[in-house]
Amino acid sequence: MSIPHLASGRPDLHVVDVNALEPCTAVSAARQIAEHIGCTRSEGEAMVGRYLDEVSEQVGCSVHQWGLDAHDLAAILTDNGHPVTGTDELPDPLDRAGESVADAAHAAAQAETSQHTDAGAAQQTDTDGDTAADSNG
Repeated sequence: MSIPHLASGRPDLHVVDVNALEPCTAVSAARQIAEHIGCTRSEGEAMVGRYLDEVSEQVGCSVHQWGLDAHDLAAILTDNGHPVTGTDELPDPLDRAGESVADAAHAAAQAETSQHTDAGAAQQTDTDGDTAADSNG
């Protein structure tokens, strides 16, 4: 756990090192945020909830059941005015969320195509079997 440093002389803002943040669920994100910045758990839950609502709206589907990683936690903290060090090279969480939704949609489309292809092949095998039976009969 990182030791909070005061940001800009404001006692209510703390600098957090992104490397001190760990992947977690939305439930444990509030606890982790509270530990790093010294807020209450309910304040952390409100921050996490707002972030998940915003990302869900922007991505076009609910992300409330997704896991959160250091990138997401850094976005939550910076959205609420807390500077986070070490984030210069991190990809944007919304870009990553959009990519995840696109990947899931692609995988679902491939599974559906595969299912139709498998069903078509099974029908062809049934038809071939029927034709062979008719020929032998």
